[in-house]
Amino acid sequence: MNKNKEISPLKQVGPETTREKIPASIQQFNQYNYYQQQTTTDKPKSRKFNLLSPFKLLLMPFKLLGLIRKAITTGCFFIVLGIILFVLFIVFRPVFLWNPFKDFLNEGLQPYPMEIDMQGFYEAASISASSTRRLEITEEELAALFKQHLTDETDLRTQISPDRVRVMVNVEESDHPLWLVADISKNEADTFSLTNAGFVRFGFPGGINSVIGDRIFSVLDLKKQQVAGNSNTRFFNFLLDHARFTKNVVLKDVELEEGRITLNFESKKPEGF
Repeated sequence: MNKNKEISPLKQVGPETTREKIPASIQQFNQYNYYQQQTTTDKPKSRKFNLLSPFKLLLMPFKLLGLIRKAITTGCFFIVLGIILFVLFIVFRPVFLWNPFKDFLNEGLQPYPMEIDMQGFYEAASISASSTRRLEITEEELAALFKQHLTDETDLRTQISPDRVRVMVNVEESDHPLWLVADISKNEADTFSLTNAGFVRFGFPGGINSVIGDRIFSVLDLKKQQVAGNSNTRFFNFLLDHARFTKNVVLKDVELEEGRITLNFESKKPEGF
């Protein structure tokens, strides 16, 4: 038996076997198996999100509250920022923004010219009231009656509709006015009361409405008590200058129509009756 006979590499399995004695194809096969085992053994298993996990469900309300808090904080920030910018806009009133803003608030109001001869008005009114017991007053004439009670040259206009009298006072320069309005309305009890105050386009709510109304009536040297009352004639009796108006008649009733007011009179009874 030949002891020097070479041993087949497939049968030699000891650690002393050298790499050079193993064919290249077997080396590649062993390397492939090694890396396959490493990949299979060392690769971490992916963890899928379980929507029904109790821990996740427990945290969801807190995450939702966090999102709501962020939304509220962001909204409050923008509200405060808007208020600050609006206050700065009102204080500084840049012309290129302020004039278009006034046009928006005025809602395209085109005031009529004011050229009323009050002496001639009272002479004609006294004759009409004494002879026909009626007196028609236009919007221009009503504005002139209001202006009798002004202490300065305040620009004032009125609008008359079947259910209200709107008094408009300019609080800016005459070439580009800003009109504050107060609505004196006729209610179900057939009396007059202040129902709205603000701008032409929209009024103010609640307490602001009352403050603006007081401001307008203070300019007119009027009080709310002189507007409201248990009779629809009280306010218009106050507007008429009885020193220049006939004393032979007494105001009995007031009718509001589109663009005019009709005052109905009756003969004044002699004293003692």
